[in-house]
Order: sequence, then C-alpha cells, then structure tokens
Amino acid sequence: MAKYSTPYISRLMDLNIVYYRNYKQLQRFMELRGEAMERLNSPLNEHDLRNILMHFG
Repeated sequence: MAKYSTPYISRLMDLNIVYYRNYKQLQRFMELRGEAMERLNSPLNEHDLRNILMHFG
C-alpha cells in the first residue's frame, strides 16, 4: 500500500495500532506510513496514474 499501487491506501493512513511485538515493528509501520504520506502529497505522475487506472479495468 505504501507504494501506492492499491486504491486502499487510506487504510494505511487511518489504522490505529492496538498491538505490536516490539518497537522495530512499530518503527517499520511508521516508515511505511511516512512513505505513503510522501506519495499522497506529491504531484500525480504517469506511473501513479497507470496504477490507479489498472484498478478501474
């Protein structure tokens, strides 16, 4: 989802963490959430548009 290849990206942004085994897992999730936020805040490009259109086909 963080690579923006799925239309369900909002789920990654809206998740509430209720359990994690160790801090490393939480840190990884926060990194992925950060990557997704960067993608969502960047201008739409041809690669993103292809990924989006693929889900309409």
